Amino acid sequence: MQELVPPKATARKDRRSKDGFTYRCDAAVAIPGRPSARVTATGTSKREAKQNWLLRAERMRSGLVRAEMPLSDYLDSWLRVHEGKARPTTIARYRSDVQKYLKPKFKGYTLDQITYDMVEEYVAELRKGGLREKTVRHIVSTLSSAMSSAFKKRLIPMNPARDIQVVKDENPRIPEWVAPPVMLDLLLMEPESPQRDLLIVLTVLPLRLNEARGMQYLDLQQSYTYLDLREAVSKDPNATRRTLKTSQSQRGIQLPLPVQAVVQRALARRGDGPVPTNGWVFERGDGKPISVNQVRGWWEAFKARKGLSKRLRIHDLRAGFARHLLELGAAIGDVSAALGHTNSRVTIDSYTAGTALTGSKAINQVWSQQSPPKSPPSAENGVDERTAPNVGKAAFHEGRSGGEGGIRTLDGIAPEPHFQCGAIDH
Repeated sequence: MQELVPPKATARKDRRSKDGFTYRCDAAVAIPGRPSARVTATGTSKREAKQNWLLRAERMRSGLVRAEMPLSDYLDSWLRVHEGKARPTTIARYRSDVQKYLKPKFKGYTLDQITYDMVEEYVAELRKGGLREKTVRHIVSTLSSAMSSAFKKRLIPMNPARDIQVVKDENPRIPEWVAPPVMLDLLLMEPESPQRDLLIVLTVLPLRLNEARGMQYLDLQQSYTYLDLREAVSKDPNATRRTLKTSQSQRGIQLPLPVQAVVQRALARRGDGPVPTNGWVFERGDGKPISVNQVRGWWEAFKARKGLSKRLRIHDLRAGFARHLLELGAAIGDVSAALGHTNSRVTIDSYTAGTALTGSKAINQVWSQQSPPKSPPSAENGVDERTAPNVGKAAFHEGRSGGEGGIRTLDGIAPEPHFQCGAIDH
């Protein structure tokens, strides 16, 4: 068997680090008895990338991954390969879909036995079982990602889950929401704490929870009045910051006065010492940012004290901001930009369901600004239709204004010159 020789490693900008680089090896591997397959591996150095490539190439050539292997075994190997390459939350979602849905359904089937019809039937079965469409989309997405990897390795002729269509929820969840000014007043009535101040920020600014939790003093400019939002903090205990995925999410925000007051209170809690640039704005006292569980615990107690709906989530503060903007008549593009959405369709799908912005209300908003129509001139309102310049209007009302039945114009006067027959020469 031909000796494996790793290809040249190329340097690429690391998406998870502003300054770091990752190295990538990508080349085809000849496999006896089967078409060659492409192998890709990455590493933090050229040497590591080449070693990872050799391990994967040898694994593939030895037949550990083959078309005849059980799908459950392939999914396990696929998860192991992706660990470290994707976000921990993404891997956790993949693993949940694999263990809870995919393995039980396709137990006993080999990788090459999975067909489009089987996946389509399973989607219909999940929907009939009452599973939310969003969950079904996640399951199909997980299977499609795994099968796409097998297709790229030329283990299967096509990805059977690639073109599976999953419709939207027939009855989507309509989020609970409270207008931001009302929520702000309720929060300001509570005793001062980092949890309360964090929720004030989420009420006043349309940020995600981990974007607000991940705020550091280096993100604040212009004497702490401007937020340069580029990163969010992870949910894990290590609390590492990661660059936001899209350029629309990475945005600058001029801080409103309530948020500026929050920042000043956070500075006051630090005392008179120097402020570290990498210090967390919402710190819990041990050099780490306040945790998700701490915020949620405070939020649940706050809802109980104020008699708010139990279904009201922290993320609904963001929905409340969006829907309040829509109620005020803001354009959907402006709302989408404020939320940091890449596509306005996401804004429409997520935050306009169940709003009072119906078609009738939108039409009324336009025409309610128009002046009321004037009543036609008559003797009752002090104008005699028989006197000039209202002769044409009188003729119009009586149907005497030229042509068969009269040529009618908006003001009741036919254009000049006017003939019953023939062309008008301009």
